[in-house]
Amino acid sequence: MDVDDEKFSEQLNKTINEKYNKIDEEVENKAKEEGIDKNSISNVETNLKEKTYKIDDDKEVNFQGTTVSVDVLEEKDKVTNELEDESEGLESALNFIKSNFIKSVEAATKSKTKEVTYKKYVTDSIIKSWKTAVYYISCEFTYNGTKVTARRTGDYVKPQGVVLNALYCTVDKESAVQKPSSKRRIAYVSGTLEGGIQIKGTGLIVDRFWGRAEIECNSKGTISKRFRHS
Repeated sequence: MDVDDEKFSEQLNKTINEKYNKIDEEVENKAKEEGIDKNSISNVETNLKEKTYKIDDDKEVNFQGTTVSVDVLEEKDKVTNELEDESEGLESALNFIKSNFIKSVEAATKSKTKEVTYKKYVTDSIIKSWKTAVYYISCEFTYNGTKVTARRTGDYVKPQGVVLNALYCTVDKESAVQKPSSKRRIAYVSGTLEGGIQIKGTGLIVDRFWGRAEIECNSKGTISKRFRHS
């Protein structure tokens, strides 16, 4: 299922605001109990400890610290058509062997291809310049049980829901395929989002977020995903 980034970001941000509003309420209640200024509380126990929720086979939501993120990973097998035997009449002994033995061997080592897309949506309550950062990578992996190859088909890094009057840019963007061995291929995209404001013609960076999204396939066609950020 294709995901509309803008609508998804809007709904995600609404959900996240509800969660963090709950934290603010708990901080304020704690401050009232202790008879102190709520701004002096640097840490409070909440129910938003690190946890991952699986929405369906393709989507997960993760809460960790000040960040909330959503994974959307999709796999699709590409259809490959086998050639039909065009021989007419009675098969020769050679054709018989080919049909009944060689084909079975070829089937065991036949290459298969998967189209894989991975989107990572990240919202951090500390970031003020945008609502959601989106990292996207797509790749075709071809494997046959003994080795795997990869071809990137798309990638981007961008913010969603940029705050009015905020400036932003994407820097240090990289995307490539890593080849740890003939049995592993890793396609990744990474980049830094910088956001800020302009004061008297001078840009001031107030937000900086780096992330790296990657998908990996092994020689058996097993797909895994990872995301790192700082």
